[in-house]
Amino acid sequence: MLLLQGMDDERCPRGQAEQLFTALTATDAAPAELVLYPRGGHHFFEDGRPSYRIDAAARTVDWLTKWLALEPPHR
Repeated sequence: MLLLQGMDDERCPRGQAEQLFTALTATDAAPAELVLYPRGGHHFFEDGRPSYRIDAAARTVDWLTKWLALEPPHR
């Protein structure tokens, strides 16, 4: 599971993402990666820093490519 988390998210607090990540990695039930975006809010992907949107989109494509065994897109 790819967790993309704004560190200043008040709707889904950072601690919840960290707990989920810890639980997933403790059991090896599924692959997991947690990415924290400093000063990112709940909608950081839509209205946050452009660099966060670029990073989150690239990480999502990379994650899906890896775990769905797809051919990587041409960049």
